[in-house]
Amino acid sequence: MKTITIIPNPTDASWIVTGPDGTTYCGRGKFASADHYKSLPDGVYKITWGDMPSLITPCSQTLDTVAGDGTYTFYGPYARLLTALDEPMKISGLTMTKHGLFGAVYNNDSRKYSALYRHAGNHPVCVYEGSEETIGQGVEYDGYVLFPGECGYVLAWHPDPAPKGTVTRIKAVNWAVRLDLIGGIPHVFDTDKYHSCRLINLVTGAETLMPGDGVVNMSIEHGNKIFAAMCNSDSGVAGGLSCSDGTLRRLSDCRCIVQFNGHRFYSNENQVFRLDDHALLREFDCEKICHMDVNNGLLWISGAGPDALWVVDSNWRVYDLYRFEEDSSSVGRRLFCGRVTNGYFSRNPGGVKGAAYQILMPAV
Repeated sequence: MKTITIIPNPTDASWIVTGPDGTTYCGRGKFASADHYKSLPDGVYKITWGDMPSLITPCSQTLDTVAGDGTYTFYGPYARLLTALDEPMKISGLTMTKHGLFGAVYNNDSRKYSALYRHAGNHPVCVYEGSEETIGQGVEYDGYVLFPGECGYVLAWHPDPAPKGTVTRIKAVNWAVRLDLIGGIPHVFDTDKYHSCRLINLVTGAETLMPGDGVVNMSIEHGNKIFAAMCNSDSGVAGGLSCSDGTLRRLSDCRCIVQFNGHRFYSNENQVFRLDDHALLREFDCEKICHMDVNNGLLWISGAGPDALWVVDSNWRVYDLYRFEEDSSSVGRRLFCGRVTNGYFSRNPGGVKGAAYQILMPAV
């Protein structure tokens, strides 16, 4: 039996579905066709979501049901603008923790200012201000939240004293924008003046040379290997898919790698590939795929040029969520564009200012 389900959030959001025979179905809130129809014709179904006050409406979506029986789901998470920065402040990192959401911002024009904000209530609190470094994504470790700094510093935030907490700035490496937990231990990817990349254990100091000379944007651990997505940078160095076993798959702009639904996926430019066989799975309508996140049983993909967000289900059905045509800009080699993490995403409208949003996650 073929079933179409509709899962919006807010749960009272309205929608209109147009079937392959032109029939329209109108409703509001969560819906399952099996509760109302014994059968549905094969073909393409399109949903249009109704506008909600003060919320960003998801894009129209289509589902092709010719594959046969099964459940086909339309996801409709609306979004809420959390904060919009004035020019020229941009967002370089977005990290959700048990202590709340952290946002890293920087002044791209002068590169003489950066800051870290904690958004744990109605208003964000600035917990750190610095200079000449761009702060990346953070990780939680041993009661701290650790953030990499572009100039080689690690920022260690501790929640005491509330509400601001304390930040300790530690000189750790030469130059890095990526810090990950590997085997439960914080590691940083250090790019040494764009000529080599070392994976450094911040507890023991042990180093592993990673092949390639790009800047690591994301990494995963699989088996006894570390895979890193090395993208190009403003310096013009090349990147690719780097592995701790010494192999490198040279790519023009590899920014993302994730584990999802029992497989591993990586991006290059605006395309996503399966790591097992390097098969192309999808080419997205954007200039660059900037970030990926697995949350709520779904894969979230952030793109730029124009700024956009997609969600992918376990059957590799891709749904358009948000698309910002009017105030997007070209990406080029810029590293800090869209970020998506645990129900939040950020972008830099026009390439000159930052904005962060909360995704109203669907109850999957």
